[in-house]
Amino acid sequence: MEGRSFVGKPIKRRLWAVGIMLASALSQSSHDVFAQAPRDSRTDVVKNDTGALLLKKVEATATEGEARRDEVLESAAKLVGKALFLRGFYLANDLRFDAGGRLVGSAKVGDWTLAAVEVRTVTRRGPEEIELDGVRAAIRYNVEQGQFERHPLKDEAMRIVMADGGSLKGFEAEEETVFAVGIDPGLQGAMPEYWQHYFRPGMTWPEDGLTGVTVYPMLGLPNQQKDVTPPTLAHKADTRPTGYAERERVHGPLQLRMLVDVEGVPQRIAVQTPLGYGLDERAVESVVKWRFVPGMRAGKPVVTEVIVGIDFEYAAMPRF
Repeated sequence: MEGRSFVGKPIKRRLWAVGIMLASALSQSSHDVFAQAPRDSRTDVVKNDTGALLLKKVEATATEGEARRDEVLESAAKLVGKALFLRGFYLANDLRFDAGGRLVGSAKVGDWTLAAVEVRTVTRRGPEEIELDGVRAAIRYNVEQGQFERHPLKDEAMRIVMADGGSLKGFEAEEETVFAVGIDPGLQGAMPEYWQHYFRPGMTWPEDGLTGVTVYPMLGLPNQQKDVTPPTLAHKADTRPTGYAERERVHGPLQLRMLVDVEGVPQRIAVQTPLGYGLDERAVESVVKWRFVPGMRAGKPVVTEVIVGIDFEYAAMPRF
């Protein structure tokens, strides 16, 4: 894959010991979760000591006395410990998906750096449902190491219920539709353009009013045009942090690369140096409202390319 790719690169993550409730051990107690019964078994609806409705295996006639292997549950259990992302970038913590991997109902979406999931336990909740429990994780960019890091959010418990249509192949397809493992090309392609251009710096921008126009880079390089005056900031909109960043006291700088057109309007904004925790998205939302006195050459406004920095402090005051 061209450009920057983080698929297969190490992503630091904090993992806790996980308990995976597998079918072979679930018939030992009246409080066990139902493991899909053999075809000739019967099931009763009972309540555990918390009052939750569960299905209890009452009688089984499996071949040679052994319970039928629950391949779907075993497939779901492999999600524990993986670096997962919700492909839909959902911010809700209670999600349900049908057998096609489509979200049941609606949920607010956000930045991909807030869409990571740490699955810790996997449970069968009946013959047609698998439940994944864990926590949301936020992604932060480590500038020194040049990589993204996963930070589980202990106050963001998640429950994801996935439909079991009775086919292992179908469930595996559902998993691939709902989750990305790592920052794969499909996940990158679903991101806004300002992120796509970070992962693929050479990607062509769609045709717009700047197509074919001469652009003068103002990036502090020795070979930049000497007779061009860089743009100056005329109006700045405040940038507010995300609630996740505030709770975790995340702060620091990030950089955006963009063009400033002859009207002083930011165009073609892309992440240059990320921060994470949804703060890059907030920065872009703010910068599109900024206005500049455009760059000048021979007394005429010209299109320039610049890099701007925003520093998120605890008080969330950006600096140009």
